[in-house]
Parts: sequence; structure tokens; C-alpha cells
Amino acid sequence: MKVARTVWSGGKDGDNFKVLPITIIRQMATLMLKEVRQVAPIIFKNIGPNCIVGACPEGKMSCGKMNEIREKFKQL
Repeated sequence: MKVARTVWSGGKDGDNFKVLPITIIRQMATLMLKEVRQVAPIIFKNIGPNCIVGACPEGKMSCGKMNEIREKFKQL
């Protein structure tokens, strides 16, 4: 499993923290971006991973799939 991030989920008894795998968070963020692009395409045109509009900032830690990522987010 990849690294997990803590996300906030409000509950009746106060703050409720859950840990979700990073892949689920990425999927949720991509779906949210797809929705907002339908409403405001000009504003959200270049929103997404940094490699969409320029070089990958990850350097040697890059996934190496910059062209695939650009195409995926271009088609959203």
C-alpha cells in the first residue's frame, strides 16, 4: 500500500480523523476536478499535477509518465 494521508471527516462527537490511501485521495481529487471543469473550464484549465503545464518538479523522484499524465488531464 502507498503512503496514507489523514483527512478530516466531521462527526456528531467532534472531529473524526480517518486514514485513506493516497490513491483514493487522488481519485477523489480527479473526480472533483472533472466536475469543476464542466462548470468553469477557463478557470480550471491548467489545474492538476504540476507537470501539466511545465516540467515535472519531482526531479529524479518523478513517476516518468509525464506525457500520459498530460494526456489524461487534457481529456478530463
